[in-house]
Amino acid sequence: MSDDELNGQIALVTGSGAGNGEAIAKQLSQMGVKVVVNDVDEDKARSTAEDIEDAGGEALVTVGDATKQSDVKQVAERVKEEFGQVDILVNNVGLFEAIKFTDMELEDWNKYMALNLDSMYMYTYEFLPGMIERGCGRIINISSDAGKSGYSELVAYSAAKHGVVGFTRGLAKEVAGNGINVNAVCPGYIKTDMHWAFLDQWAEAAGKSRDQIEEEAIGGIPLKEFGKPEYVAAVVGFLASPATEWMTGQSINISGGLETH
Repeated sequence: MSDDELNGQIALVTGSGAGNGEAIAKQLSQMGVKVVVNDVDEDKARSTAEDIEDAGGEALVTVGDATKQSDVKQVAERVKEEFGQVDILVNNVGLFEAIKFTDMELEDWNKYMALNLDSMYMYTYEFLPGMIERGCGRIINISSDAGKSGYSELVAYSAAKHGVVGFTRGLAKEVAGNGINVNAVCPGYIKTDMHWAFLDQWAEAAGKSRDQIEEEAIGGIPLKEFGKPEYVAAVVGFLASPATEWMTGQSINISGGLETH
C-alpha cells in the first residue's frame, strides 16, 4: 500500500486514543486519509491526533462515550459539520476483561455488549445513510479471535464479538448493491495495554501465575509470539484500499495462526 493511496478521503476510527485504534488511525493517515480520532479519553485522542499532525497528516479530535447514543450523535454532527461525510468507518472501540460467567452480573454483561456491539450499531447507523446516498463507502469492524471461537473467562466478550461477525456478514449483503463494502478483522493476542491487563486478570481468575498464563497463551499460537497493533492496522489499511473492491462480508484473522477459519 502506497502513501496517498486514499488521498482526500475521510475516516472515523472509534477508540483511536490508544492500542489498535491508534495504530489504525496512523496507518490510514499515512495513506492520505483525513482522520477523525475518536475516544472517550480526550487526552489520549489529542495525543494520537498530534502524532498524526506532526507526521504531516490531518486529524480532527472528537470525544464521546460510544455506549451513549447522545454522544454518538454529537460526534456525528461534528464530523459532518467539519468534513461533510465519512468515507471509511472503522468500528474499533471495545473492551475485554477476564471474568468467570458465574461472577458476572447483568450489569457486566450489558457493559460488554454495549461497548463491543451496540457502539458498532450506533456509529454505523449515523454514517451508513450518507454512504448509501453517495453510492460508496467502507465499513471495517474490529472483532476478535473470540468472535470465531469462544473462550473461558470471556463469555460475554466472545458472544459480543461473534455478534460483530454476524453484523458484518448481514450488513455486507444488505448494502452490497449500494457500492459499500463491509468487512471485519479478528485480532488475536495483540500487545496493547488492554492485552497486558487481561493477562493479569486471566491469571487471577484461573488461579495461575502471570508467567504460566503468558506461556499458555503463546504456546497456542503457531507463530509463537504476540502480535503488534501495526499488524492489525496494516490489514485495516488493506481493507480500506481499492484492492478490496470485490471483497465484502469477510472476517480476516490476525492471530499468528491461532484461528484459521
